[in-house]
Amino acid sequence: MHEARRFYDDPRAAQDLGRALRQILLETAPGLSFPPVVACIGTDRATGDSLGPLVGTFLKTKHPEWPVYGTLAEPLHAFNLPETLEIIRTRHAGRPVVAVDSALGASESVGNICVRRGSCRPGSGLNKNLPAVGDAYLVGVINVGTGHALDLITLQNTRLYLVWRMAEVIVEAIEIGVGEQQQAGMEAAASIVAG
Repeated sequence: MHEARRFYDDPRAAQDLGRALRQILLETAPGLSFPPVVACIGTDRATGDSLGPLVGTFLKTKHPEWPVYGTLAEPLHAFNLPETLEIIRTRHAGRPVVAVDSALGASESVGNICVRRGSCRPGSGLNKNLPAVGDAYLVGVINVGTGHALDLITLQNTRLYLVWRMAEVIVEAIEIGVGEQQQAGMEAAASIVAG
């Protein structure tokens, strides 16, 4: 399973997304016994684009030891993305990167969160040419996109409640995926030592 999609209000959303993330991380970095880097993309200057920084802030508060980039205080956005990715490559060589970003989509997709293996393309919905991020990524569809310049206005007129709730689900999914993945990695390392 290389992807999962759940509506943020689904009672099993965090669990299902977390399990899919765990599977992706196990395939990407078998035996990993420490948390991956989490790159939370976006800015608090537009409510709809604050999903990543909210996730980063929540994770940093709950798990200060985790390598999390992109918070409300220090957002990871178009202007500092290339530089920050270079820092991640240097400081955390060998660790997988989990990217978190928001997206615009069809009206029936609003509220969906998906986890996938591979890299996300931040800013692609707004025709920005930014580097791909992640070995896995979680994306929340926060509002309807048109593919036009009006999408910038849409980002600024997105309900904070939806973004906040989606951020809570994504944080829980990452905790489930990383927690179970870390446990599996530690068990694999222990069996190698014992064997």
